[in-house]
Amino acid sequence: MGLADGKVVALQTADGASPTSLITGGPIESSPYLDARYADANNVIYFTSTDGKLYARVSSNLSNKPAGWPLGDYDAGAPINTSPFITWDAVKYVFFGDDAGRLHKVSAADGTSAPGWPFQAGAAIKSSPVWVPGAVNYVYFGCDDGYIYALDADTGVRRTGWPVATGGPVRADIVIDPDNWRLVVGSGDGKTYVLEIAP
Repeated sequence: MGLADGKVVALQTADGASPTSLITGGPIESSPYLDARYADANNVIYFTSTDGKLYARVSSNLSNKPAGWPLGDYDAGAPINTSPFITWDAVKYVFFGDDAGRLHKVSAADGTSAPGWPFQAGAAIKSSPVWVPGAVNYVYFGCDDGYIYALDADTGVRRTGWPVATGGPVRADIVIDPDNWRLVVGSGDGKTYVLEIAP
Protein backbone atom coordinates (compact mmCIF):
# COMPACT_ATOMS: atom_id res chain seq x y z
CA MET A 1 0.00 0.00 0.00
CA GLY A 2 1.03 3.61 -0.53
CA LEU A 3 1.38 6.26 2.18
CA ALA A 4 1.27 10.05 2.39
CA ASP A 5 4.98 10.12 3.20
CA GLY A 6 5.75 8.64 -0.23
CA LYS A 7 6.45 5.15 1.04
CA VAL A 8 5.12 1.93 -0.47
CA VAL A 9 5.02 -0.94 1.99
CA ALA A 10 4.22 -4.64 1.75
CA LEU A 11 2.52 -6.15 4.77
CA GLN A 12 2.38 -9.81 5.73
CA THR A 13 -1.21 -10.86 6.34
CA ALA A 14 -0.22 -13.25 9.12
CA ASP A 15 1.33 -10.72 11.50
CA GLY A 16 1.29 -7.28 9.84
CA ALA A 17 5.07 -7.15 9.57
CA SER A 18 6.58 -5.24 6.64
CA PRO A 19 9.28 -7.30 4.92
CA THR A 20 9.95 -4.76 2.16
CA SER A 21 9.28 -1.10 1.34
CA LEU A 22 10.30 1.70 -1.03
CA ILE A 23 10.39 5.50 -0.70
CA THR A 24 9.18 7.55 -3.69
CA GLY A 25 9.57 11.30 -4.16
CA GLY A 26 6.04 12.34 -3.18
CA PRO A 27 2.81 11.29 -1.44
CA ILE A 28 1.02 8.31 -2.95
CA GLU A 29 -2.68 8.99 -3.56
CA SER A 30 -3.48 5.86 -5.57
CA SER A 31 -3.70 2.09 -5.26
CA PRO A 32 -1.03 -0.25 -6.66
CA TYR A 33 -1.74 -2.87 -9.33
CA LEU A 34 -0.25 -6.34 -8.86
CA ASP A 35 0.23 -8.21 -12.12
CA ALA A 36 -0.38 -11.69 -10.75
CA ARG A 37 -2.33 -14.38 -12.55
CA TYR A 38 -0.70 -16.95 -10.26
CA ALA A 39 1.27 -16.78 -7.03
CA ASP A 40 4.96 -16.09 -7.63
CA ALA A 41 7.65 -14.22 -5.70
CA ASN A 42 8.65 -12.45 -8.91
CA ASN A 43 5.24 -10.97 -9.73
CA VAL A 44 5.48 -7.29 -10.67
CA ILE A 45 3.66 -4.53 -8.81
CA TYR A 46 3.02 -1.19 -10.54
CA PHE A 47 2.29 2.03 -8.65
CA THR A 48 2.23 5.78 -9.23
CA SER A 49 3.31 8.72 -7.11
CA THR A 50 2.67 12.45 -6.99
CA ASP A 51 6.37 12.78 -7.81
CA GLY A 52 5.20 12.16 -11.39
CA LYS A 53 6.61 8.68 -11.82
CA LEU A 54 5.28 5.24 -12.64
CA TYR A 55 7.17 2.54 -10.75
CA ALA A 56 7.50 -1.19 -11.40
CA ARG A 57 8.97 -3.43 -8.73
CA VAL A 58 9.25 -7.12 -7.89
CA SER A 59 6.54 -7.74 -5.29
CA SER A 60 8.72 -9.82 -2.98
CA ASN A 61 11.43 -7.13 -2.82
CA LEU A 62 10.41 -3.56 -3.63
CA SER A 63 14.07 -2.59 -4.09
CA ASN A 64 14.26 -4.75 -7.21
CA LYS A 65 13.03 -3.69 -10.63
CA PRO A 66 11.80 -6.28 -13.13
CA ALA A 67 14.22 -7.14 -15.93
CA GLY A 68 14.13 -4.54 -18.69
CA TRP A 69 12.62 -1.73 -16.62
CA PRO A 70 14.46 1.62 -17.04
CA LEU A 71 16.90 2.90 -14.45
CA GLY A 72 14.96 6.05 -13.66
CA ASP A 73 11.42 4.65 -13.89
CA TYR A 74 8.84 6.28 -16.18
CA ASP A 75 8.60 10.03 -15.66
CA ALA A 76 5.22 11.51 -16.69
CA GLY A 77 6.35 15.06 -15.98
CA ALA A 78 3.37 15.91 -13.75
CA PRO A 79 1.91 14.60 -10.47
CA ILE A 80 -0.02 11.33 -10.76
CA ASN A 81 -3.10 10.70 -8.62
CA THR A 82 -4.64 7.83 -10.58
CA SER A 83 -4.06 4.13 -10.08
CA PRO A 84 -2.44 2.25 -12.96
CA PHE A 85 -4.46 -0.23 -15.01
CA ILE A 86 -2.61 -3.13 -16.65
CA THR A 87 -3.95 -4.83 -19.78
CA TRP A 88 -3.75 -8.60 -19.98
CA ASP A 89 -3.07 -9.16 -23.67
CA ALA A 90 0.09 -10.99 -24.71
CA VAL A 91 1.78 -7.58 -24.90
CA LYS A 92 0.85 -5.72 -21.71
CA TYR A 93 0.48 -1.98 -21.26
CA VAL A 94 -0.04 0.31 -18.28
CA PHE A 95 -2.63 3.10 -18.49
CA PHE A 96 -2.73 6.04 -16.06
CA GLY A 97 -3.51 9.76 -16.06
CA ASP A 98 -1.64 12.77 -14.72
CA ASP A 99 -2.46 16.25 -13.42
CA ALA A 100 -1.42 17.83 -16.73
CA GLY A 101 -4.38 16.10 -18.37
CA ARG A 102 -2.44 13.40 -20.19
CA LEU A 103 -3.47 9.76 -20.38
CA HIS A 104 -0.37 7.61 -20.69
CA LYS A 105 0.06 4.19 -22.27
CA VAL A 106 3.35 2.63 -21.20
CA SER A 107 4.87 -0.75 -22.01
CA ALA A 108 4.65 -2.97 -18.93
CA ALA A 109 7.79 -4.78 -20.10
CA ASP A 110 10.24 -1.91 -20.45
CA GLY A 111 8.60 1.32 -19.23
CA THR A 112 8.57 3.10 -22.59
CA SER A 113 5.68 5.20 -23.91
CA ALA A 114 3.61 3.61 -26.68
CA PRO A 115 3.91 5.38 -30.07
CA GLY A 116 1.40 8.21 -30.44
CA TRP A 117 0.77 8.52 -26.71
CA PRO A 118 0.08 10.21 -24.30
CA PHE A 119 -3.39 11.55 -25.12
CA GLN A 120 -4.09 15.14 -24.07
CA ALA A 121 -7.43 15.74 -22.33
CA GLY A 122 -8.89 19.09 -21.27
CA ALA A 123 -7.83 19.14 -17.61
CA ALA A 124 -6.24 17.08 -14.84
CA ILE A 125 -7.06 13.37 -14.79
CA LYS A 126 -7.76 12.06 -11.30
CA SER A 127 -10.17 9.29 -12.31
CA SER A 128 -8.31 6.00 -12.73
CA PRO A 129 -8.65 4.55 -16.23
CA VAL A 130 -10.27 1.22 -16.98
CA TRP A 131 -9.69 -0.91 -20.06
CA VAL A 132 -12.48 -2.86 -21.75
CA PRO A 133 -10.97 -5.49 -24.08
CA GLY A 134 -12.45 -7.61 -26.81
CA ALA A 135 -14.86 -6.33 -29.43
CA VAL A 136 -14.68 -2.76 -28.12
CA ASN A 137 -11.04 -2.41 -26.93
CA TYR A 138 -11.44 1.04 -25.40
CA VAL A 139 -9.95 2.71 -22.34
CA TYR A 140 -12.32 4.93 -20.33
CA PHE A 141 -11.56 7.67 -17.79
CA GLY A 142 -13.08 10.75 -16.22
CA CYS A 143 -11.52 14.20 -16.27
CA ASP A 144 -11.64 17.43 -14.29
CA ASP A 145 -12.99 19.16 -17.42
CA GLY A 146 -16.30 17.43 -16.68
CA TYR A 147 -16.11 14.84 -19.44
CA ILE A 148 -15.95 11.05 -19.58
CA TYR A 149 -13.55 9.94 -22.30
CA ALA A 150 -13.33 6.78 -24.40
CA LEU A 151 -10.18 6.14 -26.43
CA ASP A 152 -9.22 3.35 -28.78
CA ALA A 153 -6.74 1.46 -26.59
CA ASP A 154 -4.44 0.83 -29.55
CA THR A 155 -4.41 4.19 -31.33
CA GLY A 156 -5.58 6.72 -28.72
CA VAL A 157 -8.28 8.00 -31.10
CA ARG A 158 -11.48 9.14 -29.40
CA ARG A 159 -14.49 6.87 -29.79
CA THR A 160 -17.26 8.33 -31.95
CA GLY A 161 -19.73 10.28 -29.80
CA TRP A 162 -17.27 10.71 -26.94
CA PRO A 163 -16.31 12.40 -24.67
CA VAL A 164 -19.62 12.62 -22.80
CA ALA A 165 -20.27 15.77 -20.76
CA THR A 166 -21.30 15.81 -17.11
CA GLY A 167 -22.02 18.80 -14.91
CA GLY A 168 -18.81 18.71 -12.87
CA PRO A 169 -15.31 17.23 -12.55
CA VAL A 170 -15.22 13.45 -12.87
CA ARG A 171 -12.78 12.14 -10.28
CA ALA A 172 -14.47 8.89 -9.28
CA ASP A 173 -13.17 5.62 -10.64
CA ILE A 174 -15.28 4.07 -13.38
CA VAL A 175 -17.09 0.76 -12.88
CA ILE A 176 -17.83 -1.43 -15.91
CA ASP A 177 -20.90 -3.69 -16.05
CA PRO A 178 -19.69 -6.24 -18.66
CA ASP A 179 -22.95 -8.21 -18.73
CA ASN A 180 -24.98 -5.21 -19.86
CA TRP A 181 -22.22 -3.22 -21.64
CA ARG A 182 -22.57 -0.23 -19.35
CA LEU A 183 -20.24 2.23 -17.66
CA VAL A 184 -21.13 3.67 -14.25
CA VAL A 185 -19.40 6.67 -12.65
CA GLY A 186 -20.16 9.57 -10.34
CA SER A 187 -19.51 13.23 -11.14
CA GLY A 188 -18.87 16.36 -9.10
CA ASP A 189 -22.37 17.55 -10.05
CA GLY A 190 -23.76 15.02 -7.57
CA LYS A 191 -25.10 12.68 -10.25
CA THR A 192 -24.25 9.10 -11.18
CA TYR A 193 -23.97 8.47 -14.90
CA VAL A 194 -24.80 5.17 -16.60
CA LEU A 195 -23.56 5.06 -20.20
CA GLU A 196 -23.92 2.42 -22.89
CA ILE A 197 -20.58 1.10 -24.19
CA ALA A 198 -21.75 -1.74 -26.44
CA PRO A 199 -19.76 -2.36 -29.65
